[in-house]
Amino acid sequence: MSSTPSQRAAAPGHMWRIGPAIALTLGLLLTACGSDDSAKHDRQHGDAAGSATGSFEEAIAVRQKSGCAKAMPMFQKLAERGRGYEVAELQLGECYLERADKAESPEQAKDMRVKAADWIVKAANADQPEAQQEAAKLYLDGIGVAANRIEAGKWFLILQHNPLRSVLGPAVLDQALTLHLQQGLSASDWQEAQSQANRWQPSGRTSQSHF
Repeated sequence: MSSTPSQRAAAPGHMWRIGPAIALTLGLLLTACGSDDSAKHDRQHGDAAGSATGSFEEAIAVRQKSGCAKAMPMFQKLAERGRGYEVAELQLGECYLERADKAESPEQAKDMRVKAADWIVKAANADQPEAQQEAAKLYLDGIGVAANRIEAGKWFLILQHNPLRSVLGPAVLDQALTLHLQQGLSASDWQEAQSQANRWQPSGRTSQSHF
């Protein structure tokens, strides 16, 4: 069994999560701190943040009560706002994955999984930590994307060092994902994954790499 270059994986346990509305609000605040462009963005869109948060709460409530089919249009409107709405992007991606399992045809299921991966990876590239964990799973299993264990390892390493984990979670990394990556990647795979992680930068912001 191959292991990561250093034994940094978190201990087994339950993933800690905060409420989705709080997560969105924190995301709005944290992603506003990257650059002068971010400040300009906030001045232009700050008035919409409060109403968007309320819409997110409503979308979550609809998803819990009636399922993703009814909640997805609400998540879509939020996700299309772009930077600052990464939690909505993640929720939309998760809904596409859920609906793919109930698709009427293999072609429809494939299309939904591709859309799911697009939204989840977009949120991951914007430094949303839970989306980074989901992106690692997608690339490891080839769901909506071509299977790529090095890309999966890259996202896992980025997630490990993401300082937003302490605020937005997951505080404890997925144990099964950790194990599968340790078993599936060779030392040279981890070296390449680390190299790619070192070069990665969050999209739409001027913040530096986590490494």
